Amino acid sequence: MTVTDRGTRSAYLDLLRQDLTRYGVDELVPVGWGLLHRPILKIGNLMLVRKRPFDRRKRDLGLDWPADALTMIGMKRLTSLQECVETVLTDDVPGDLVECGVWRGGASILMRAVLGAYGDETRQVWL
Repeated sequence: MTVTDRGTRSAYLDLLRQDLTRYGVDELVPVGWGLLHRPILKIGNLMLVRKRPFDRRKRDLGLDWPADALTMIGMKRLTSLQECVETVLTDDVPGDLVECGVWRGGASILMRAVLGAYGDETRQVWL
């Protein structure tokens, strides 16, 4: 592998982790939830929302729950998960990968992406 290949793989996986967590993006959250967990101020396709500023510390540690993200585990845990899958590949540990307790599948998407970035076509990711 050349340095360019390693840099490209790293950049791709870094970008994917940021996208899965919506890292660096302010959120628009509905204002005024009713008893049935539905927004009170909604007319047709329009809804009153407020802007919630991005909190780096919370997103890094997985302490917030981003409304439109594909994972809630945070950047540090996603990075750890990536390193675990890379270790499995480097040490040639046999077997597939599994995620138990799936929310929107962000962690599984990352595992599949790591396998793809390293060219592993033999393992499956089970949810």
